[in-house]
Parts: sequence; C-alpha cells; structure tokens
Amino acid sequence: MTGVQTCALPISDTAANVAAKLESFKAIRQLSIYNREGKQELAYIHYLDTSLPPVIEPGKTFVAKGKYIHFYLPIIYHDNNFGYTYLRVSAEAFTDRLDHYFKRFSYIIPLLLLLSFILAILIQKFFLGPINQLADAIENISETGNYSVRVTTPDEGEIGKLFDGFNLMLKRTEIVQRQLYTEKDKLLVT
Repeated sequence: MTGVQTCALPISDTAANVAAKLESFKAIRQLSIYNREGKQELAYIHYLDTSLPPVIEPGKTFVAKGKYIHFYLPIIYHDNNFGYTYLRVSAEAFTDRLDHYFKRFSYIIPLLLLLSFILAILIQKFFLGPINQLADAIENISETGNYSVRVTTPDEGEIGKLFDGFNLMLKRTEIVQRQLYTEKDKLLVT
C-alpha cells in the first residue's frame, strides 16, 4: 500500500506526480521533503511504515542501517538552502545480487583452485619429467658404472640439447674408459 501526504505543498498535483514517479522505483520505500525549519512538506511511503529516519551525523549524506540505505540531501537553489530531502531506499535488491555473486564465487573459486592444481601438475610433469629422466640416468650410471646408457627425448629445444650433450659426454667417457682398459690390459700382459 502506498501513500502520499502533503503538508504545505503549494501545488498538490506536484505531490501526485512525484508519488507516481516514485512508485515506478520499487527500491524507494520512503521520501520526505523538509523545509528550512525542519517541517515536513511532502511524505511518500511505499509500504506504510511507522519507523522514523535514523539520526545521522552532521556532514554525512547517507547511512546504511538494517536493510535500508537512508539518504539526507540538502535542497539548495541559487546558494539558498530550502531544506533537505530524506530518502529511504531498500538495499534488498543489492544484497540479493551480492548473495547471488557470493554463491557463484563459492562454486567458481574451488573449481579454479582445482584447475590451477591440475595445471600445475601438468606443467611440473612437462618440465620436470625430462629432468627426472636425466637424474635417474645419472643415478644408474653412478651405481653401475655403465657408461653405455643413453637418454632420449622428443624435445628439440633446450632439454633436447641438454640430453644430446649428456649423451655425447657419456659416449666420450665410454671411449676414454675403453682406452684405459685397453692400455691397462697391455701393461698387464707385458
């Protein structure tokens, strides 16, 4: 139920026009216009409510209290203060929208965290897989002394160059080791 009360407004059609326009804004619950002396000139109440406007600190133009936002706006024309406007707006639509966004984020954030975790694992396997293969080959060689082991990778970038260099080093070490064993055998025979 809506209601408009006029106290001393010179043109009653103005109040009716204001009320008709305010009814189209469902969030506006109450509007009051006060004159310079603090006397109420126009009162619009969307839902009949007996609550009084909250007291506001001097200098503030709005205060959020409960499920409403209360605005206090001065009426100034040609540097003359004619009073102020009190406007009470429901914050229900705003809080409903915030709740909706929080619910969405409560689903999206865990999903993004899971996706980030999976992506991190894949990146780790992509970059560390070949390095781990190389580390395993080094460990195998140090345990067995077998320099004929070779590592392979399909990567032709930096990892591929690293593997090629490692294999070349093993090949040269294996050749030097054979030459040493051959020289050792010659010395033992003579």
